[in-house]
Amino acid sequence: EFTYQAMVYDLLQLQNDQITFQQPNPNAGQDDGTGNPQPPSIAKDALLNENDKVWVELRGKHIADVIQILSTRIREIVNSSTGVALNKRSDEARALSLNQMANALKALPDYQEIMAKLAQHMHIAHQCMDIFKQNNLLDLSEVEQTLATGKNEDDVTPRVAETVDLVEQQLRSVADVSLRFRLLAIFIVSQGGLKASDQGRLFMAANLGPEETKALENLEVLGCPLVQPMVSSRIGSKFIGDKLVTRNCATDSGSEYSSSRYVCDMR
Repeated sequence: EFTYQAMVYDLLQLQNDQITFQQPNPNAGQDDGTGNPQPPSIAKDALLNENDKVWVELRGKHIADVIQILSTRIREIVNSSTGVALNKRSDEARALSLNQMANALKALPDYQEIMAKLAQHMHIAHQCMDIFKQNNLLDLSEVEQTLATGKNEDDVTPRVAETVDLVEQQLRSVADVSLRFRLLAIFIVSQGGLKASDQGRLFMAANLGPEETKALENLEVLGCPLVQPMVSSRIGSKFIGDKLVTRNCATDSGSEYSSSRYVCDMR
């Protein structure tokens, strides 16, 4: 899921609705009073709850749309009469009428508060995207979307063997064990278990610890087999299907983002 809220909760440290994010330091490089240069960024705390109107409005939107909306609003405010007036150099400010200056000063508190709030969310959203890119999560998300929906970005149902190769590749390349566990869990749950012939290679590629392995085994308790059952036929026993299991409910085929094809049953 790539909504602003999901990205913040999955990628950043949030505790009791409070988040610490890095904000550029306007005094970077200057003496900090002890003879040392100030750092390029400083830590800021923010509360993401129902009192934050920007958070309430944007948290359910795709992270790319959030950044676009924030950029547009910041640009509009900077280009507004108040923004222009407040950002004029002293020699240019003399050319402003008394009414323009009075209106700008009157709007100053609201202007600063709105700009600070928009800038805050812009920094948080970009921090999410930085982590997303650093961990190459786009490729991983595409495999997860294919497993969850049963179809790839071209709306084609791929063969299980092809998907197993992709999953194995991701399991070997992802450093975070929680992400490897998540990918394998999605495979097991979405496909009703692994084929016995694939179980060994995927578990080896995942290289999970005892706790993660036990958690996957406990899926059996929830009615999801770890290994697919075999069905009988005239030519003997075989596993269920050579292609991925597709979801019965509709996916978000209208989404402009291929990484957001999956639609959660509960919203």
